[in-house]
Amino acid sequence: MCPALILFFISAVYPASKSSGSGDKISRINASASAERKEDDKAMQGLASRLDSEVEALPIDKELVISARDKSLDWRTRYLLLGRIGHGKGKKITKDEELALYSDSLLDQQEHEKVRKLAAWFLMEPAKTEAKARQALSQAAKDKTMPGPVLESVMVSIGYAGIDDADALKGLLERDPKTNNEIGINLNAVRALSKSKDPRAIDMLFKILDESQPDSFYHVTALGEFSTLMRDPVTEGKIRPMLVPRLLKLLDDRSHFGASRQHAGLILLRLKETKAVDPIIKWLKSKEYGGGGVYG
Repeated sequence: MCPALILFFISAVYPASKSSGSGDKISRINASASAERKEDDKAMQGLASRLDSEVEALPIDKELVISARDKSLDWRTRYLLLGRIGHGKGKKITKDEELALYSDSLLDQQEHEKVRKLAAWFLMEPAKTEAKARQALSQAAKDKTMPGPVLESVMVSIGYAGIDDADALKGLLERDPKTNNEIGINLNAVRALSKSKDPRAIDMLFKILDESQPDSFYHVTALGEFSTLMRDPVTEGKIRPMLVPRLLKLLDDRSHFGASRQHAGLILLRLKETKAVDPIIKWLKSKEYGGGGVYG
């Protein structure tokens, strides 16, 4: 058989269309997704519900990964395809290919924030064991341009996976929170510092304690983490000389009376710090006798 005839025969049996035949299906999904103009969660849930059977029919192969990266498709389509890959079973792609897709989607500043947020969620479980996933989440936490909603997912994933990258946590704390949720992200970063094995983490906690306003969320949260840390005898031995003077100063500060002082007093009592007795008694005395007048 001549070469030309062989090529004709091969092309007839294996047409030049995409290997899994998903191209036309994805085009139809994209047409429907593009018609949805709203971007809120309710609209996205409705779109996913309407296209569920079509999306679920797509094989999870390299072609689908390529399509999930295709910026010529509507972002809603990429969102649905990413969801198919993340939730699906029987995947015909390697773990590296899957993690690369999530990592690239999360770190792509041109990608829609809902796609990036979903990518962060899908990195959560792998980040417990996979260095590539941990690196992507840590890099995302350091990105000061990361949208707040995406950062929420990043922080949850970091917390779940136990990532203790001090630089990533520092990056979170340096952001100026604009919403209550972003304040929560910063507070979670403070809490994560106390669990970090990075030796710089303790210094960062002290910096928060020294620079934040007493009774503020950050100050009280840092004190709470020090309270937990001091339950470990080894850690107590290392940081007690630095922490106790700060707590005594806070306890004797008469400019305020609130959660920070209460935390300081409780930590000192638990440590059986005798130097704390006089300041505590002073606060229990009435004002006419030079006390804090706590009880009148």
